[in-house]
Amino acid sequence: MGRRAAAYDVDVARRDVANALVAAAERDLGPIDVLVVCAARSIYAKLEDAREEDVDAQIETNFKATVRLLNATVPAMAKRGFGRVVTIGSIVQEAPLPILPIYSAMKAAHLALIRGLAVRYASQGVTLNNVSPGLIRTERNAWRREPGGDWDEFSRSCSHAGRAGEPEEVACAVAMFCAPGASFVTGENLFVAGGAQIPGRREGAAKASG
Repeated sequence: MGRRAAAYDVDVARRDVANALVAAAERDLGPIDVLVVCAARSIYAKLEDAREEDVDAQIETNFKATVRLLNATVPAMAKRGFGRVVTIGSIVQEAPLPILPIYSAMKAAHLALIRGLAVRYASQGVTLNNVSPGLIRTERNAWRREPGGDWDEFSRSCSHAGRAGEPEEVACAVAMFCAPGASFVTGENLFVAGGAQIPGRREGAAKASG
């Protein structure tokens, strides 16, 4: 498309990464106007079975990394009078799963953090919003699509839409928050989940069961 791009292979969970990453991006591409935080780590375990290192890993990646990236970018956005921040939450902040207690808690904290900053920076031209996907067809759940996997049944029962979402559908929601017409929208959470956040019997699940 004739535009400049740069990729950096880093672990955002490390304490020393955020400032270095932002400095490299600004050096190569210029001031950051849009920040999309989508790094995540989920470890399946009931709370009593979660190892201390697994708890720490999820807190570092799902919450502390976001705090560091926000600190490294948002103040400069506010000084320039423009910025768009979109973070990626999860359906589990609304409908927690017993086997993802830490991940669910961090995503809920994530949203509270974004809403608090939205209040702080609304008058300075910086908007902060959150997109919360449901089940999306990604590499993280590719194991369900392997021979013998339960993808077809699982995806039908995961939402009122009776299917899983596609990465492009999440990207469109993110782009909407960054569009010029969304300059008066801040502190919002948008579910991209086929209605999974709405309580009630799911038709897809009913059909899958018979």
